[in-house]
Amino acid sequence: MWSHLDLGLPETKAELAELIDCDPGEIALNRNSTEGLCTAIFGIPLAAGDQVVISPWDYPSVRAAWCGARSARASRSSRPTTT
Repeated sequence: MWSHLDLGLPETKAELAELIDCDPGEIALNRNSTEGLCTAIFGIPLAAGDQVVISPWDYPSVRAAWCGARSARASRSSRPTTT
């Protein structure tokens, strides 16, 4: 199903870009809200010590994304650096 819908993305982006007067490359379309939230979660530049408050009523996939983002950042920050 997604592969069929993805074929129409360039045309959809072009039409939206014309409507809002921007470049089609500036438009990001996600398949659903979970994909959109996960894209945003992994794009937030959190630093050591930053805290994020999430609700116990958030979707499990979104809660998992926050936990995954925390793990990914922890592993990146704990890697030894070479000079």
